[in-house]
Amino acid sequence: MTTLVLAALLPSLASAQEVRPPTNAVSVQPLAFASDGIAAQYERFLKERWSLAVGPAVRFGAGGDYSSLHLGAGGELRYWILGHAPFDDWTGRAMVGPFVSVRLDLAWVTLSNDVQDRTVGSFFTFAESAWLGYRVSAWKRLEISLLVGYAMRHEIDPSGRLAPYRRGAIGVGGTLGWMF
Repeated sequence: MTTLVLAALLPSLASAQEVRPPTNAVSVQPLAFASDGIAAQYERFLKERWSLAVGPAVRFGAGGDYSSLHLGAGGELRYWILGHAPFDDWTGRAMVGPFVSVRLDLAWVTLSNDVQDRTVGSFFTFAESAWLGYRVSAWKRLEISLLVGYAMRHEIDPSGRLAPYRRGAIGVGGTLGWMF
């Protein structure tokens, strides 16, 4: 009988322990692989409901006789609406559940003609965007985030040969990483 009582109490005693949530995350954006590139980020929980994610991106694009190199960096400020997600048992708020964010991306893009072995041109691009996302964690460390949002991209040719170009787009994205 004593064994049954102890067995019934052990789960409640274990859950009474304070489990602090992770305050850092390192992740990649898997959709970047589809454009022959990689985008990674480091995220830090700031206080209460806020976190900041920053990171580099490298993409190799174009095709056929042309190639392009995209070197960029971005930063994102996130507001965690609940700070909790299903099945988490952390004490206090965490970088999980629904969030809204604003992001700024900067990049330098160069287009080359591989047949003639020359640079066709380069341009500077920046984009501001707003996102709505949701993050879950598996095994308390693996993070999976899905996002949908709107971005406004600006492209500027520093040589002045091309007029500045601006376009908006609805986007989807996601991250896969490790929280610690």
